[in-house]
Amino acid sequence: MKKLLVFTLTLGLVVLVSGLALAQAVGLEAHGLYAFNFDGDTDLGTIEPDDSFGGGGNLVFCATPYLKFDLGIDYLKADLKDSGIPGVDGGDVEMLPLTLGVRAGPTFEPVFLYAGAGIGYSYNDASGGGDWVDLKDCVTYYACLGAEIGLTEHLVLRPELRYNWLIPELEVGLFGGWQEDWKLDHFQGRLGLGVYF
Repeated sequence: MKKLLVFTLTLGLVVLVSGLALAQAVGLEAHGLYAFNFDGDTDLGTIEPDDSFGGGGNLVFCATPYLKFDLGIDYLKADLKDSGIPGVDGGDVEMLPLTLGVRAGPTFEPVFLYAGAGIGYSYNDASGGGDWVDLKDCVTYYACLGAEIGLTEHLVLRPELRYNWLIPELEVGLFGGWQEDWKLDHFQGRLGLGVYF
């Protein structure tokens, strides 16, 4: 899995660097997000995060009017619902995913409608269980549908619906300790404001 991630990120970096040289436009975007419908499943039960708000930013490379590449970073912190699992009670989970994505679709001036996908690496942390709980970093994937609406020649508004897949390993050191894969798959509603140069 790590080889796949390294290969994908290396390939993505090569595409982005060459894309920068050939890009019709480069943009910066800031966005807010609302994460909802977390999975939360483990083998021992469900540890479900609450719906929560987050935010982030993207560097966008427009290869053509129909194809765009995104290099993004997000931050999300969600409180945990009571789980009933020993050693995991309350607290929160933090995720900091770095992603590389591609979006493609038709342009109907001033709107670019798209579907997209991406891969990345999420830096994760869990708190609330004292020193007993550790949440590992993991690979993440996403698929998205959205629109990029031109407000002016350089300013765009970008609503997007995204589904994220990530399964970090949760380690709990209480009562002899245990390790579980924790499904943190979830939806995100995103709204961004971008500037193209």
